[in-house]
Amino acid sequence: MALLLAWLIGFFLALPQLWATWRYYPQSIRAQQTATDKQVVGSLPLRALILRMGTLQRLTWVDGVAPSEMHCYPGIVLLIGAFLCPLSAWHGILLLAMLLSLGRHTPVFQWTHRLHLRIPVRYTALVNLSLIVLGIGGWSSIVISETGGWLLLVGVAGEALLRYPSLSPSVPYCQRWMKPSTALSQPVVQFLQIHQRGFCASGLPYPHRTGLLAQVKTLGYNGGSQPQWMATLRQDTNPLGSGAHDWFLGATSEDTALLDAYGVKYLYTTRSLPSPRYRPTPVPHLYRNTRVRTPVPTWDDLAHGRSLRSA
Repeated sequence: MALLLAWLIGFFLALPQLWATWRYYPQSIRAQQTATDKQVVGSLPLRALILRMGTLQRLTWVDGVAPSEMHCYPGIVLLIGAFLCPLSAWHGILLLAMLLSLGRHTPVFQWTHRLHLRIPVRYTALVNLSLIVLGIGGWSSIVISETGGWLLLVGVAGEALLRYPSLSPSVPYCQRWMKPSTALSQPVVQFLQIHQRGFCASGLPYPHRTGLLAQVKTLGYNGGSQPQWMATLRQDTNPLGSGAHDWFLGATSEDTALLDAYGVKYLYTTRSLPSPRYRPTPVPHLYRNTRVRTPVPTWDDLAHGRSLRSA
């Protein structure tokens, strides 16, 4: 009864956001995505899923998805407790979450893809939650003393303190893929730090294109729930609609006035740029857009009253 009450309270608290999302969904690029689109990245093979549920290890990328998006190991204490838990509804939730995490590696994917997140392995968060609840339920069914409860708590906390810091270092997300010293020494970053002056850069290698590293101004991340009209306007060909962390990285042409409108003065690309509007810079693969004259202020610029000079 307590669990049902908690579900109802959570549902009604989330109802305004759920209703707004439901009304917006038909207008978003998500509504156009097919099962084929969602097979692009993020499906976890069964063996890899079970391995991640049962062990704590230094994880690697799987199917184009970062390891930080597929943690489902609850700790050895809770994992043992999950095996001891009497049959409950959470066993069904665990099996459903595992099924959805498999993505294209299951024959029912053609029918279940509408339930999927844009990246199926993100359902491992629900796998992890299910194991935690089952673990608590399992130990609660056999441990009745207060001392036993404290010992379990010490076991869970002890493993977290001893093992997790070495496997998940406390550094900004984007720096997990590239050390700051390496990132800052790249010629493209050094050049933009000196010459960018409020303008945007597009097409940068990851993680610079996120705009979170080295104070290089980019167009930032554009998520997979963007409106369909925006994807069409930007000529975005990415079936997941994420723009690959860069609004124009998936565009079919760099010769677009949108680059001017968004103040994109520098474009990094390995493709040839026949348009005379682009001039090479001293940095390989980095070009200057000669047609953009005025930088576009960000919300942060406006909030702090910064004035951006024209080029």
